[in-house]
Amino acid sequence: MYTNEDRIKAIKLYIEYNYNARAIICEIGYPSRSRLAIWHLEYLTNGGLNSDKYKKSKHTYEQRQKAIDFYLINGQSIQRTIKALDYSGKPTLCNWLNEPVSDEKREWSCKSSRSLVRCSHEQKEQAVKDRCTGVYSPTDLSKIYDVDPYTYTIDR
Repeated sequence: MYTNEDRIKAIKLYIEYNYNARAIICEIGYPSRSRLAIWHLEYLTNGGLNSDKYKKSKHTYEQRQKAIDFYLINGQSIQRTIKALDYSGKPTLCNWLNEPVSDEKREWSCKSSRSLVRCSHEQKEQAVKDRCTGVYSPTDLSKIYDVDPYTYTIDR
């Protein structure tokens, strides 16, 4: 996110360089062509930039608290909360859940689509080799790599 001063600097250079977005981006390193055009249009339309637009939250404090309460009361399901309250996406709700409450920090972990098991590439390769050659059973591999034996499948 850019400050109002950064945005005005980019717009003034854009006008000074005869609307050559590429020259601006090369010189100052920001923004994209489309973002520069949006800023310029806002500058022309409003006679300046609306700094408040970028600081206001989409949701009120009460809406945020309602989402957090719903999450905690109804089974701590992110998807259920989003669907029931028709709120933003998962990252927003996770950020709200991890905001500090008084002096203590909440530690809610919102699962992502990444694997929860952290094994190196070599370990994964060795596990597949061991399983395919029949050296270890799924139960043995689950104990070695500390995983549930039903969390992985190997197609033969």
